[in-house]
Amino acid sequence: MEAKECIYIWIDDDEAEAKSHAKLLNSKRISYIDSTITLVINVLRPISFESLISDISNMHYDGLILDLRLDSTVFRAPEFAQAVRSSAADRNRTIRLKDVPIVLTSSDIKIVESFSGDKVGKDLFDWRMLKEEIPDRYKFFAEKLVCLAKAYTETNVPYENPQKALSKLLGISDSELDVAVSSDFGTKDTFFPLHEYILFIERELIERPGLLVDEETFAARLGISLPTVKEDIIQTEEWNKIKGTFSNASYTGVLSCSFKRWWGQKVNEYFQELTNQSIVTIDARTRVALLKEKLNLQSIEVAKPIEGNRSYRYWSICEAQQEPLDPLEGLRITEPEPKSWQSHRYLSKKGRDTSSGYKFQVNPSDL
Repeated sequence: MEAKECIYIWIDDDEAEAKSHAKLLNSKRISYIDSTITLVINVLRPISFESLISDISNMHYDGLILDLRLDSTVFRAPEFAQAVRSSAADRNRTIRLKDVPIVLTSSDIKIVESFSGDKVGKDLFDWRMLKEEIPDRYKFFAEKLVCLAKAYTETNVPYENPQKALSKLLGISDSELDVAVSSDFGTKDTFFPLHEYILFIERELIERPGLLVDEETFAARLGISLPTVKEDIIQTEEWNKIKGTFSNASYTGVLSCSFKRWWGQKVNEYFQELTNQSIVTIDARTRVALLKEKLNLQSIEVAKPIEGNRSYRYWSICEAQQEPLDPLEGLRITEPEPKSWQSHRYLSKKGRDTSSGYKFQVNPSDL
């Protein structure tokens, strides 16, 4: 396997703290397709806004990590991130900064979470990393940083044609791209910088269920409880066999190395090919019975309804419990109205009252 480096610049006025965190992440060797990537993080203490722009314009890097506060300077991370994004988007600038992933970091979880829901923050930052979590999750964080960087450095798309650019980034043909997606993003013959494409895909297709679904929802639609499967070695092996069978429905576009997703419609189509039955017309008991028959499975079990529910027509999950849920028995979560290709997210009534459920607000019309 070819060895490569992925270089981030960590900009922080607390140089000692940043270096201690960077040391945990540095030199982690990440397997990526046919390469081994070594993550390298260089810490830079900012002096002024202008000098920082000048410094990084002369450096080689694949991504930026910004401490939110930068207390010893007269600017904060969002201001600098905006300058980087604007520079990358302006093809006429004398000094044009690279279009790279920008990661926000902080020791304050409330601040990190506030930027997760803030529109300005969503338009500027690819990810938010809490410093206190690095010692326990450094391997996951290192893999995430490499995946983000590769989305930018290994992408060559026709930026002036949003439809072709989006389909290439998503790993599908132009004809497979939902017209509503390309129309919502932008019109033909308009230049968009790479970060706008990647942030749009992450926020509107990967993070929101709809055209793409996560592993828990994929399992639920087949009639299977992923949390239950993971508690049993044999069921886990059979679940891996099912995933292999549906491999053609896997999402392989940008950020797929960090986000495991499946194309919902392709799952439906392949289930029909495999079983000669429409997945939407039968309930979980029949779906699982057909899978066991066609794939010679012995141990995989039908997911039981969440306590207080009765329906086996699973199509979503309870976000608090991660268990299969019929949307008709769910409570919609309060969040921006889904776009035409997106689905609502739900809580079960039982899940609403759990510690995880308190993180979500139920849509008032469902109370």
